[in-house]
Amino acid sequence: MPKADEGEVRILAEMEEGTRIEKMDEVFMGIEATVKERVPETQNVFTHFGRFGFRARGKNSGHVHLWLTPKGSRERSDEEIARSLR
Repeated sequence: MPKADEGEVRILAEMEEGTRIEKMDEVFMGIEATVKERVPETQNVFTHFGRFGFRARGKNSGHVHLWLTPKGSRERSDEEIARSLR
């Protein structure tokens, strides 16, 4: 059964334990820049790192959550977009 296109892509990144917050900020800004360049279908982006929310992983990790334009208005599926960012 094919996976449903949910119109979202999540990017998880982990860095070495003890990485300074300034370095985390730099890395995640780079991820956002890559997304803006390679995923024109992006409608909204939410980025966070460090301990945050009930699913906090650790101070050395974070994620970038992309909400995509509606399925009918894009040529690529959410899975194809995710693969293009790997």
